[in-house]
Amino acid sequence: MSDQFAPAAVKDARDAAVKARQLSDEHQHAYRDVDPADAELVRRGDELKRLAAEASARFEVVKQHAHSAALAKRRQQSIADDAQLQARLRAEAQARRETAAASEPPPPRHGHR
Repeated sequence: MSDQFAPAAVKDARDAAVKARQLSDEHQHAYRDVDPADAELVRRGDELKRLAAEASARFEVVKQHAHSAALAKRRQQSIADDAQLQARLRAEAQARRETAAASEPPPPRHGHR
């Protein structure tokens, strides 16, 4: 899944799960007083429940993939930032060493007596 499409995919999966649950709930509410022997209505209710469960599971998978992709992207950015910082610190340390080497040597130290 591409990072740029992840939020849209998550939203679409969430919307589909919400709609499927809504249809299942509406069917259950509308036909709750119907004879349980009506096989067609029972089958339709079971199918709507199954579809709602599948849509919810699909939403969770898409959400997890988007979360993993975001974490990987942040990790890569952190690694790149660390590399830039390390390069800058090395350059600054090298510049200090070169400056110290170019300056005159410090006066000799006399030992403690």
